[in-house]
Amino acid sequence: MGVRYLTPEEPVSKAEGETASLAGAVSSEPGVFCLSLDIDPRLLGAYGRALQLGGLFVPTPVPPSVGEEVTIELQPRGEDQRPIRARATVVQTLLPGQELGHLPAGMAVTFHQPEEVLNRVRPHLEL
Repeated sequence: MGVRYLTPEEPVSKAEGETASLAGAVSSEPGVFCLSLDIDPRLLGAYGRALQLGGLFVPTPVPPSVGEEVTIELQPRGEDQRPIRARATVVQTLLPGQELGHLPAGMAVTFHQPEEVLNRVRPHLEL
């Protein structure tokens, strides 16, 4: 399973006068990065496509180095939903000041067990 990186125009086509945001955050635990799935449906669709390819872009103001292993915590919609945690390896970074269009600073990761991650996240996506 491979990862194809989307161009800045692919993940979200912005409606006139509307902006889309990526909500990523660093957890209080070292090496854990949180990402909410309670987002704009167009962006959620982009996440679903990336997950089907075995990876994901995670916005963070301080991305770790390429090759570093991290834990990605995906928070499904709804307060009663438990977070989905998965181990991943950083394969690309965008540092602050290197942002591409609407793509903020962050990191692209590939999951260690992509099929398992997709199966756990699929019920929360509109695939």
